[in-house]
Amino acid sequence: MSSGAVASAATESAQGASHCVTVVSGEFDKNGNSVVVGPMRCSTTMEDALAQSKKAGGVSANGTSSAQTDTLLLREYKDAGYGGPIYDFVGTAGPCDFAGYHLVNYVQVEINVSSIQGFNNCNRVRINDEHEHYGTFALPLYYVGDEWNDDLVALQVYHAM
Repeated sequence: MSSGAVASAATESAQGASHCVTVVSGEFDKNGNSVVVGPMRCSTTMEDALAQSKKAGGVSANGTSSAQTDTLLLREYKDAGYGGPIYDFVGTAGPCDFAGYHLVNYVQVEINVSSIQGFNNCNRVRINDEHEHYGTFALPLYYVGDEWNDDLVALQVYHAM
């Protein structure tokens, strides 16, 4: 995402939009991250933000193919205890499995995350900060901990037995 698009999304979010969404596929890029097929978009409802994200990425209304559907994977919150939802990741390859999805936060999100909830079989998360400190936790995660609070760069969300 260009710095202009990031600034635009941050401005949009600051102007009263309460839901921000990014859509990712089950495929991985050369860096091992899930491919973004719908860039971050913010709106007053999750449904509208999701539709805008998919439109911006050229994703059809029903996913990238008839076999793929939108699956809420992860929601990040500004406050500990799931207060102030700020960001959702939606996947097009279905619920989490053992490989899961590898997600990267935009800067204006990473500096605001304090708690996380997983959905649709996403019951574990591996997180890291910009200094490559890693931690693995069960979801939901009431508080990310002092080391990652407001410094959560990337996440791997997956299903573990």
